[in-house]
Amino acid sequence: MLTEKSFLRNVPICIEPKERITLCCVAFSADSIYLNYSKIIQILSQYNQQNIFKISYEERLSLFTYIWSIVDHTHNIRLLLKPKVLKGGITDKFISDFECATELRNNMDHLATNLLNTSKNKKCIPPLYGSLSYSIPRISYTSDNEANLHGYHRIVIPGGQMTHGQHSMHLLHNREVKFIEIPIGDFSLSAFDQIFYISDMKRDLDKIINKFETATKEKIERDIILHAEKNGLDAHQLLTESQNGAIIMVADIECI
Repeated sequence: MLTEKSFLRNVPICIEPKERITLCCVAFSADSIYLNYSKIIQILSQYNQQNIFKISYEERLSLFTYIWSIVDHTHNIRLLLKPKVLKGGITDKFISDFECATELRNNMDHLATNLLNTSKNKKCIPPLYGSLSYSIPRISYTSDNEANLHGYHRIVIPGGQMTHGQHSMHLLHNREVKFIEIPIGDFSLSAFDQIFYISDMKRDLDKIINKFETATKEKIERDIILHAEKNGLDAHQLLTESQNGAIIMVADIECI
């Protein structure tokens, strides 16, 4: 998650409202993705390839609740970035590579109206809420504590019943693994003829957030300082005054 002193969590209130609200929305969606991602790891780290079959229904339900929240917030970030609030190749790449999140969101919005067509679909498709696929690296360590990667255990968890009893699940692993996540990682969601590479998205989101926290922050602060100098204002006050959502209201209501 973003730090308490993160620029995106403490955007100066003096900047143009639309830009400020956009940045705050990016921060909220990014934090939600990071939180949900950590919750997925927290649940699955309790299991290995031998005892994953003991995972409870409550834990499986939690996994797919977290996953679909990640889908929603990835979709939101794509829309927030489209007006070029952050220029550069990494933004365009994120919008292009993770269009599947928007497709998944749209399919889920029309779930009820498409049930009849789905039930008639004879293709081998995942459960309606998808299937989660992830890897557990097979690693051994030398006496010098150097890691040797021997392969992966690939695990698939369905988000419900298959559409037809004879259908099977896919491992979703027909690509080269570029990053090793320990103890588990390389998360993918398969649903509605889409494959959403969740771990890839998180890594690209990290790059976007880093650019907001550096280049965007520097530009906004530079503009505020110039504005303060031209208008005889206190630059420090303008830079530090924000509404980070930390205010909570409590009211005592008397019964009549």
